Amino acid sequence: MKVKTYVKDGIEIVEPLGTFVGGTDTGELDEKLSALLGRGVKEVVVDLGTTVMVNASFIAILLRHNKGFRDNGGELVLANLTKEIERILRIAKLAPVFHIYESIDQAIAGLKAEKR
Repeated sequence: MKVKTYVKDGIEIVEPLGTFVGGTDTGELDEKLSALLGRGVKEVVVDLGTTVMVNASFIAILLRHNKGFRDNGGELVLANLTKEIERILRIAKLAPVFHIYESIDQAIAGLKAEKR
């Protein structure tokens, strides 16, 4: 299992672990996010602190699910970006598409503040 999920302070956390350059690894991320959306989960934090390497498929999954959560009145946010992932999003001009937080705790606080 390369994608860990858990709940912290009532918010679903999805943590991709390691390298994601296609195949079953990115498929597992897609399945976990689809399952959360299918269950009606509204807020998800994707913790990228332990994600070492990603490719376009990984980013495409994040983009698709970001839209899916927003279309259903929810929010998918990113936290703990590594320098490499931050660089990829910046070069691809995709950083503004996501709400990005430095830590899981900040992401949770941001999501809870939006509910008010």
